[in-house]
Amino acid sequence: MASINDLATAAIATSAATSGGPAGDDVPSVTTPPAGVVRGAFVVFEGLDRSGKTTQVKLLEQRFVELGKKVKVMRFPGEF
Repeated sequence: MASINDLATAAIATSAATSGGPAGDDVPSVTTPPAGVVRGAFVVFEGLDRSGKTTQVKLLEQRFVELGKKVKVMRFPGEF
């Protein structure tokens, strides 16, 4: 199981990637936004009731805040 550190690092690396995989892959290409434009990441946790989703959200939020990143936590359905 990946640690919260690994998840945070992967999310940051993914949002900062400059290109996708080789041509023909089903993975969409990621481009670098223009200077001064900040691109965010949308992370979703799915799972059964009482499986630890809220705990993981809180841990990931805490880690991003420690890294100086802005965080917006949303809960669905109903809260936007």
